[in-house]
Amino acid sequence: MDNNLIFAESQKISESIRSGRALIGSINDKNEPNFMTIGWGMIGNIWYKPIFITYIRPSRYTFKNINHNPYFTLNIFLNNKHQDILDHCGSISFYDDNKIKKFNINHQYNENNIPFHSDADIVLDCKVIYKQNLDKNEVKQNIKNKYYGNNDYHTSFYGEILNYRDQNIS
Repeated sequence: MDNNLIFAESQKISESIRSGRALIGSINDKNEPNFMTIGWGMIGNIWYKPIFITYIRPSRYTFKNINHNPYFTLNIFLNNKHQDILDHCGSISFYDDNKIKKFNINHQYNENNIPFHSDADIVLDCKVIYKQNLDKNEVKQNIKNKYYGNNDYHTSFYGEILNYRDQNIS
């Protein structure tokens, strides 16, 4: 894997995340796939490894999945072509409904049996190598008021990027 390519593409990836055009793919304890739309995350270099950090609330189904199986995918869409899928995966919890089946969301599996979206422009295969709960005592009050009125503080999951796929290259 070419780490320079990941960092060269990090601006496009970050813009897609910031715009809500990114999905985390995970698998539950019954090997059922799940996708969750994310709007927060970052690419970096820690311990001389390329890392994607995602932030997931304990109330989310994906949180349970990643704690069960540390592998996940980051699925990046560079445009709004699949906005309907992003909307479904951002508003419906697997706790309530199997959105993959309900909306017939296209997916395949990587070598770790983790789902990735067949039409994503870029896919990163990741493995959690560290996680950290946000310390609510260190979060500034204005941020608490805006994002944590429900006391559901995120956990950061540091995923080592194991593989990068640009699915637009044939």
